[in-house]
Amino acid sequence: METIIFQRKLKGRQDSFFYDGDIAEITDGERIVIVTAAGDIRIHNKNHEIVHDGYKERNVGLSFALESDKDLQKIGNSYNDEYYWENNNWFECFYGYKGEALNDIIGDVVYSYNEAIQFGKKILKSKDYKHLWKK
Repeated sequence: METIIFQRKLKGRQDSFFYDGDIAEITDGERIVIVTAAGDIRIHNKNHEIVHDGYKERNVGLSFALESDKDLQKIGNSYNDEYYWENNNWFECFYGYKGEALNDIIGDVVYSYNEAIQFGKKILKSKDYKHLWKK
């Protein structure tokens, strides 16, 4: 099994919030898994205004910087919180064979960088996912 990392893990940043696009490619012979950060990000303030949409250059209205996983804990889940999540992104995996279109494992997502890489490896070697490999 070979792993090619496209985006290295950032210090203090395991959360998918800090990543976008392809993270890694994991191969085992002709089988391939691409680990990707996907999904929209929306953080609102208690006035229901978007204060962050996933783009650093459009980060407006937050009273603190989002520089680590610890900072993300300041974002709540309730409309009454100072800031709350409306959308968040995730890591997902696409699988298939080299040179062919890849398929998505719908519904199987993780939210931390290390889990995402391990999940990609699990898809290739676990009996739980052997049904994905038709060849």
